[in-house]
Amino acid sequence: MTQGGIVFVGSINLDVTMRIDRFPEPGETVAGFDLAESGGGKSANQAHVSAKLGGAATLIVGVGADTTGTQLLDDAAHAGVDVSGCVTIPDEPTGRAFIERDQSGENRIVIIAGANGALRPDHVKAERFYGKDVACFALEVPLDTVRHGLLEAKRHDVITVLNPSPFAPEVVELLPWTDILIVNVHESEQLAALLGSDMNGLVLQHGISAVVVTAGVNGSTIYEGTRSKVVPTFAVDAVDTTGCGDAFTGAVATALAEGRSLSDAVGLGAAVGAYAAERVGAQPSYPTAAELDAWLTTARRRS
Repeated sequence: MTQGGIVFVGSINLDVTMRIDRFPEPGETVAGFDLAESGGGKSANQAHVSAKLGGAATLIVGVGADTTGTQLLDDAAHAGVDVSGCVTIPDEPTGRAFIERDQSGENRIVIIAGANGALRPDHVKAERFYGKDVACFALEVPLDTVRHGLLEAKRHDVITVLNPSPFAPEVVELLPWTDILIVNVHESEQLAALLGSDMNGLVLQHGISAVVVTAGVNGSTIYEGTRSKVVPTFAVDAVDTTGCGDAFTGAVATALAEGRSLSDAVGLGAAVGAYAAERVGAQPSYPTAAELDAWLTTARRRS
């Protein structure tokens, strides 16, 4: 892939994953097994995907002054991510996510924000957007920081991608500076209820170029003005869905930075997300461009 410059602003975590036979009921204790630790956080995941696919990915996140943060940034740099814009926040620990994964591959996640919650607007420097093509944001950091980053990106004519997860009603404040909005079905329903508008209306009324709604095995729908288009996903035997949404978003941002159409970008996102679902973990499950190409020779799209 040709290299387009993409900035990922948001979160980085240490993922602590355990496998269980089934999720416990309230007050119940169940046995867990296969405990594993790996890099995570929505923005770090997206940057890893981008770099492995050949994109020129820059990451802006906050870590604690601890060995965990140092290791996570080293891992990102080893994957090819530019981490020179990342900051150390001395009074906070590096963020963590505790993930339960059942036998079907579904997961439940509890996040401890740590340094992610202390990433300030002044940590996101304007020069990080110079000459970049796309800037991608998520909501695991303070809203003011996301707003500041979006404004800086737009000032430098950078395409902005917003993945408002975890969803918060305040996301409506960010729409004026958003070009591409990526949400899952549940988030789209929350947003529609909040604004009293469907996704086509959201595009027309708020100046967004497009909304992409992901729906798991049912594929994704692109809304542009009065038009909509369904992009199918791939048939897979899911092992672990952790980080698959980040795989999708990171791949979409990378393809857009290469100048590809949104439809092609969403198709790439579907392929990378499906590939990741067949493997355990978030960042460890992401493919290189060569691995993805090999996988696509036998992959089958859902009808």
